[in-house]
Amino acid sequence: MNCIFDKCELINGLFLGLISSGVVAFLTYLIINRKIKKQLLIKYGKAVGEYDGFSFEEVVKNKPESGYKKVLKNEAVSKANVIYLHDNILKITLTEINNNHIWEGYITMELENLGSIAWEYKNLENLENKKQYSFGLKRCIINDDIESGFKYIYLIGEKDECYGKEILIQNVNKK
Repeated sequence: MNCIFDKCELINGLFLGLISSGVVAFLTYLIINRKIKKQLLIKYGKAVGEYDGFSFEEVVKNKPESGYKKVLKNEAVSKANVIYLHDNILKITLTEINNNHIWEGYITMELENLGSIAWEYKNLENLENKKQYSFGLKRCIINDDIESGFKYIYLIGEKDECYGKEILIQNVNKK
């Protein structure tokens, strides 16, 4: 049996095989990457939206066995906007209503409902032409209460921070 070897057919076959397998691998990568990004958005993007921020008015002592109860102020003290960036990273922009100070931060979600915020004020007034800085870390807990129709983000400042705790509330039914 005679076998005629053709170099052109071999080169064409290898070339077409490499191109077609490369195209299939690239399409598979795109499909899997898109699916993973969608899953991350569903998992970590539940905090996305606009919120009203409330601070605590006072601490009321109940019965000694029940501990302290915190009471929210009736009026919102801030407005916040949370957007999803990528993977487990969100961006929060919070504007204080009484003085229009704005701080921005990046939320790194560690779990589905728990994250850390590195924040910094963006528009503090200058005293004697010196730039002022105010920055820090906060912890955040996200609570999506479907039954009541509200989303909550609990902001917890560091112990040595004077800013303290704040609750961001979004009325999901209002949209």
